[in-house]
Amino acid sequence: GATLTWIVLDPVIASDGFADKSYVCDLSIFRDVARVLGGVSEVTTVLGYDLGVRIAQVDTTSNWRPLSPASKHRLIGTTENDENLVAELVYRQTSPPPSRVFSDCLDLAIIGAGPTGMSIAAHAKSHGLNCAILGEPWAFWYRHMIPLPLRSPPATTNIDTPRHGFQFLDFARQAKLPEAKRISFHEFTAYAAWFAAQHELRPIKLAVQSVRRDHDSWLIRTRTGVVRARQVVVAVGLNGMQRMPEEASQHPQLYTAVSEIKCFEEFRGKRVAIVGAGQSSAEAALALAAAGAETHLVVRGEQVVFRSLHSPGAFLFKFLFKRADQFISWLPTSLQTMLLRFLTKGTIEPELRDELTRAGIWIHTRSLVVPTVLEGESSLEVHSPGKEPIPIDHAVLGTGYAFDVRRIPFLNDVPLKHIAGLPRLNQYAESSASGLYFCGIAALRLIGSQAQFVFGTKKLSPRIMAGILRCS
Repeated sequence: GATLTWIVLDPVIASDGFADKSYVCDLSIFRDVARVLGGVSEVTTVLGYDLGVRIAQVDTTSNWRPLSPASKHRLIGTTENDENLVAELVYRQTSPPPSRVFSDCLDLAIIGAGPTGMSIAAHAKSHGLNCAILGEPWAFWYRHMIPLPLRSPPATTNIDTPRHGFQFLDFARQAKLPEAKRISFHEFTAYAAWFAAQHELRPIKLAVQSVRRDHDSWLIRTRTGVVRARQVVVAVGLNGMQRMPEEASQHPQLYTAVSEIKCFEEFRGKRVAIVGAGQSSAEAALALAAAGAETHLVVRGEQVVFRSLHSPGAFLFKFLFKRADQFISWLPTSLQTMLLRFLTKGTIEPELRDELTRAGIWIHTRSLVVPTVLEGESSLEVHSPGKEPIPIDHAVLGTGYAFDVRRIPFLNDVPLKHIAGLPRLNQYAESSASGLYFCGIAALRLIGSQAQFVFGTKKLSPRIMAGILRCS
């Protein structure tokens, strides 16, 4: 079997409030690296790999220290050839103690360390604000996303910053990446790490327990202490916002959210239904089929919609998608809801149509996955009009996300006005609680569906920073 030594650039093990095991890359990433390296048994200090292309290599070992044997983290799995694969984390980076931000009142605290949080932090730093980022870096990307290419093209997939020279194409030129129509998952995460390093953004891995107003500032409580900040940006993204049908809670052993799957090989030889009509559902279906599962894509609607923002056609959709930020906040609530329902409806990239066919994936429209009980045991069936039920072993839910500010536990003590879970925001993305801002998908009713994507930071980050500077 292959043994791979992996050194992580981020100080991911030295954390507080998060499970350490969550920071170890999943097996698929190690498998990709092992395939690239072949007989090489050790990798040192790399940002990432994709399809045999080394993204970047840097020398930062001077800031690293060996872990004791008891602190090592191991993942043991199998490669495609059923060989044993052992991945071992043997170094971690020394990071400043979190208490460094506790002594003074911050100008700004950002809760969440994904692309939107990093973008806000880059803006804040350029304006000289005393700012801290609290949270696990890129948590949703590393934990819950299938490592497949992004939908947006390289020219627009940028984390917004007021500084020049930090777009994805700038990184691609510096790292000498080959030109491609789409960005691989590993290329984007490498770009994100490079962006944070270039802006000297160092998130503090503290889990926030509560936020409350205290006179003219906010108190953010963590397990090790309290951070005080004059203004706060909530950039938690989609963590905990998965749509889960009621039957999934009644039969949890039969359902798995696509974002919770760690290794698709566990479904090898099984009959699996993917519930959903969006990109993540199609990608999960392809991954399951490649892993050896009999795969059924189950869609409630009349048809699967294959549509892309970056190909000819769908002119009305493109017009509204690109310009919604100019008018959506002025619309009555009912019209906002109708527009967002149209813009956020699940669609699949047209190029995946043929891939689904070649993979032998069954597509069932106007269909449902229904729990049944046979001889006292629960099971699942695909029900389609005019057809015999199809028994299946497991259902994977690609039913998307629905942001609801009421589901953010650390905001339980903050009274917030909202519309169906989305916070009411002014033009600066400031909520009804003065000095508390929201970015990312929480701002759907402010800038439209661009809030769901990385390139939406270009529309949202300058607004938020204008509000923060106005109040400062």
